Amino acid sequence: MAKLFATLENSKGKKVSLSDNETITATLYDGNLKAYSIIIEWGDIGDIIDNDGNDLPESQKTKGAIVTSREWRNQTDDKRKKQA
Repeated sequence: MAKLFATLENSKGKKVSLSDNETITATLYDGNLKAYSIIIEWGDIGDIIDNDGNDLPESQKTKGAIVTSREWRNQTDDKRKKQA
């Protein structure tokens, strides 16, 4: 069975690959302080066990991406500097 695979590409053509059970974080800065983070998690997103508690075969697991964001701008400058 083929694994999930994604490629992220910036405007200059630089590519970053992401495959099963990996995470990538894109962080946007305001000056030298974090403003936002976008997190992409790639892997199992649905049921991975059956009703009896047994692992499902890979072909029956639901795969996909979960994309979340975090806003740093609403935190104090001290907290934002520590995260940068």
